[in-house]
Amino acid sequence: MTLTVMSSGSAEPALDVVAGAFHAATGYSVGVTYNRDIPAPDVIVASRDAIERKLRPAGRIADEGVVVGQMGIGVGIRSGVKVPEIGSVAALSQAVLGAETVLVTLNHSTGLYVEDMLQRLHLHDRIAGRILRLENGPAVMDCLAAGQGRDLAFLSMNEFRTYAGKGVTLVGPLPAPVQYLRDFIVAPASSARDPLIAEAFVRFCAEAGAAIFAAHGFTQAADVNA
Repeated sequence: MTLTVMSSGSAEPALDVVAGAFHAATGYSVGVTYNRDIPAPDVIVASRDAIERKLRPAGRIADEGVVVGQMGIGVGIRSGVKVPEIGSVAALSQAVLGAETVLVTLNHSTGLYVEDMLQRLHLHDRIAGRILRLENGPAVMDCLAAGQGRDLAFLSMNEFRTYAGKGVTLVGPLPAPVQYLRDFIVAPASSARDPLIAEAFVRFCAEAGAAIFAAHGFTQAADVNA
């Protein structure tokens, strides 16, 4: 059988590498679907916020799963435009105020956090008409790459890295005072066809896969699976 995994785009491409290593070690193939809901996955990879806000209440998570690392939020621009300064909260605020469009995801943990951050910085009302909410990370990237003006996008750091060379440039992470490091969890789905194989993949992600996730930008909290 091919193990089916439904994943946040933030786990790409690390999860592809882990899936290949799992296949080499066990003989089980793994098919990963990013940024799209599928009806009956065997395993789910998502931020803790997405799991606790949507997936667990919907009965889609079988157990606690494991945290494979943390990922921060970054700021991106269309390649070729002047790179804004975002190294401090004040500089980030000026960059936001100077943007023609601010791109965020709709009803995803990153987009929800960024809109809350803009409220706390007293920026949201000032740019409300310039905020464009899109379905997912790829939609944000495609819109950013196709834009004509001084647009800013907020997404997981890894999502920008997957679009390197495709018309999008990662400026950098949010400044530390407003950064949001999200735990990413791999968990067996309640719809898993073979729970033992699903659990084996989850363990593999936490053990043999840990170095792969770290090599692709995930950081490890001291108490990550304590």
